[in-house]
Amino acid sequence: MFDIDSLPSSSFLNEREVASILGIQYKTLTTWRHTRAVELPYLKIGRAVRYQVGDIRQFISENMRTSFREEVA
Repeated sequence: MFDIDSLPSSSFLNEREVASILGIQYKTLTTWRHTRAVELPYLKIGRAVRYQVGDIRQFISENMRTSFREEVA
């Protein structure tokens, strides 16, 4: 895994890189895109899927929880 804080916000990452950062399997990202279960912006060029670093940072920030109560509310 690498530190996304060292990358410019405008940089793009592939599915495997993003999955590594989030600690999930890359196929989970595919599921999220197809089911729209999780909103994570992406760019699709042909068959290639890319995620912008700034969007990944925002996703992490918006989904950060400090207690169980926050999830229930």
